[in-house]
Amino acid sequence: MQRERSGSRSMTAQTPVASRDSADQNQRDRGGAVRTLDVDVGHTVPAKLVRSPGRASRNRAAERAAYPKVSIIMATYRRQHTIYRTVNQIIAQSYPHWELIVVDNARSGDYRFSDPRIQVYRHAARASASYARNEGIRYASGDLVLFFDDDDDMFPTYLERFVEVFREHPEAKMARCGMYRQDGQLNFTLATPECVMRREFVTPTWGNVDGQDQRFFSGIIDTNGWSEEHGDIVVIPELLCRARSDRRGGLRSGRP
Repeated sequence: MQRERSGSRSMTAQTPVASRDSADQNQRDRGGAVRTLDVDVGHTVPAKLVRSPGRASRNRAAERAAYPKVSIIMATYRRQHTIYRTVNQIIAQSYPHWELIVVDNARSGDYRFSDPRIQVYRHAARASASYARNEGIRYASGDLVLFFDDDDDMFPTYLERFVEVFREHPEAKMARCGMYRQDGQLNFTLATPECVMRREFVTPTWGNVDGQDQRFFSGIIDTNGWSEEHGDIVVIPELLCRARSDRRGGLRSGRP
């Protein structure tokens, strides 16, 4: 099994952090090997050790309640021309406590990222965005989980605003924001980048159907009987992201 990791968190407009050449050079400079976990070859992920809680673990739990870790799951399919721009926007977020789980659904990207919070897994047994997202869920170790497309735009305070809302509404299971559509229209629905949920409610139930994001989120809402009226879902009345539809690569509607 192999996993891709490495070092710097800073980003400047002149030198993108997430780039194949710069990340490879950074790894060579440090003498470390860039690794990618290729799951389709039959390996499994080892189980984590479970220890009894002590004072240190209680302190960590309190810290995570105040600064929860956010897991971002990103399925990608032959999008080398867009994914680095999107990843740089994630690296530049005002909220730093996150992990990015990139699921390479084509096994052809050979992606290299220099931030240790980014992990790349290869699942190419089936070409399907829903399949890749379902596989990505198993690696999520955060308190909050969201799905973000490899060509969309994440505005700088996107993560910060979601974390603030969950902190202010501890009873909430889901929060959702607004986004700009490709045509410039405003959207407040259940689109992929608009929704964030607590980890314990995220299920591997993405389906290879049209409108899969709407069906995925509405299915979880219906199963649990959530409503905005009872505080289960909090709407953030802000536009925090932009959806794009790049015609090259991608897995729109579950198809390459």
